[in-house]
Amino acid sequence: MTTFLNEFRIPKAPLQYGTETCCLVLADSRFSTKMVQLRGDPAVGAFLNKVDISIEEHERWMASRHKTQNVLDFVVLIAGEFGGNISLSDIAFAQHCELGRFIMPADGRRVFSLAVEFLTMSFAFEILQVKDLYCAVIQENMSTLRLHLENGWRLYPSFDRDHRVNGRQMHLVGMHIASSEWRIAFDNMQKRVQRLLCTNQ
Repeated sequence: MTTFLNEFRIPKAPLQYGTETCCLVLADSRFSTKMVQLRGDPAVGAFLNKVDISIEEHERWMASRHKTQNVLDFVVLIAGEFGGNISLSDIAFAQHCELGRFIMPADGRRVFSLAVEFLTMSFAFEILQVKDLYCAVIQENMSTLRLHLENGWRLYPSFDRDHRVNGRQMHLVGMHIASSEWRIAFDNMQKRVQRLLCTNQ
């Protein structure tokens, strides 16, 4: 099943959030091959379940996600080219949602990870107007934990959980940021993010 969002008259299509340098767009079939390749790339890191699925399987999964009202799957575009993906799930408009599935290739595009997190947080707080944003990070993934903490997140043990990653049982550390904390985080991130979002590629 091929899904091109601009062919559907649904609230999820079309969407672009960010700048020409770095933006979020809703995932559809244009990006399926790149998304499948990224999920199966061993260079991406040890903290991601590697998946070996066909394009057709991915398309079916993505089509089911498009029909779900409380999920938004984004593709990251860097200078118009695929640069990873990130999602918001468990969305309850004006209440809460969870940030996850944040994956970028293991190359120079990862310099935009700060901008991608900023855009996704901005979308959650400014567009969806949620009051609370959650995520869960593998405890051993110190670089991602530091990124979130530097961007205003705080530890939230009530959201902790265990999860199997590549056959290993790992502990996920719950994190949280409230809309009341977003403005401070925005002010702290703004100058660094602006340099990334306004870079001429």
